[in-house]
Amino acid sequence: MNTTAEQIKAAAKLFEQAQSMLSSGPLNYYLQNLVDHSEALLTRFAPIKAGERAVIVRPIACTDGWTGCEKTLAIGQIGEVKTVDYRKGKFVFDFVPDKQWWRANDGNYQEKDGLSIFRLWEGQLQKIEDHP
Repeated sequence: MNTTAEQIKAAAKLFEQAQSMLSSGPLNYYLQNLVDHSEALLTRFAPIKAGERAVIVRPIACTDGWTGCEKTLAIGQIGEVKTVDYRKGKFVFDFVPDKQWWRANDGNYQEKDGLSIFRLWEGQLQKIEDHP
């Protein structure tokens, strides 16, 4: 069984190994390289870029905090992608539908004044080709 001291020694050895691996250049070089790769992934290879128009093409589960958003997140709803990210091997988008509704206690939908952002996964949205 490892004691805390043994765990700290093991961690220190791993830090030493990492430092040795990065010894051929300054840390800021490696960090800038990671930034460049991330930026290329999100701006060149994402199927939809920030600022582009998109449409919902797959059903969205409206549970938990999204309960009552069924009309807002229905297939065919159009909006704008605000940001692009990459998580768990897929692109993820902050999407703002143009028209949004909330469901009142009587079950009827009311149009919202302010617009919310919804984080949707690759495959749930499709770029609208005729928009820049």
